Amino acid sequence: MALNEQFRQRRSTEMFTQQVAPQCQQERQFLRNQEDLNYAYAKGQLDLQKQQLSLAQRLEFEEKKKQLQISYNAYMQLIFSTVYKNSDGQLMYAISDSEGKNIRSKPLLNIRGYEAILYLSYFSEAYAVLEISWGEQSDQNSVCFLYNKEGISPDTFLKKLKSHGILMLVSGSAEKEAAKALLAYSIENVEEVELPFAYGWNMYGNGAWHFATEDELTMLEVLKNV
Repeated sequence: MALNEQFRQRRSTEMFTQQVAPQCQQERQFLRNQEDLNYAYAKGQLDLQKQQLSLAQRLEFEEKKKQLQISYNAYMQLIFSTVYKNSDGQLMYAISDSEGKNIRSKPLLNIRGYEAILYLSYFSEAYAVLEISWGEQSDQNSVCFLYNKEGISPDTFLKKLKSHGILMLVSGSAEKEAAKALLAYSIENVEEVELPFAYGWNMYGNGAWHFATEDELTMLEVLKNV
């Protein structure tokens, strides 16, 4: 009887283990899966918060940059660049505010003796040529620009000056603005000289006739240098 009872108890234990053990394993697996899901969810929330923070920082940076650009553009609209000749005869480039106060000024060109002459001729067609000269009387150089209906392009003006060795003593970013200011100064302070168009009879702008001889400068000669 004792042996039979032991067998029955052992058998019951085995059957219980076979029934309950798989269920426990399933519960443990479920718990592990749940922990993995909780970890993945928490990590996802943290990553999302980081992304949102990063996006907010980028938006804040872009907004600050935009405001800085607006402020700079507004500031530049209040700034004016001008060219003037100092007491030593040197051209100066000045930056001034809307009230005309100089913020800073410096020499503009790497040459001295800068002068501008506008040659005009009205017969039989109207011509205008701007001549820029520089240097001492004994060693003077010049460059000419055709002044047409559109005027003179600041880009052409700057490029041609450079090709003749005239350099702007300003930063590259300010070079074009300085060229515009120099061109405006040249036109405003130009010496106008009326020329006969060619040798022989020519009519001047006031309607008077003039006979040009070979020892006179004519517009045809000037146009050869444009």
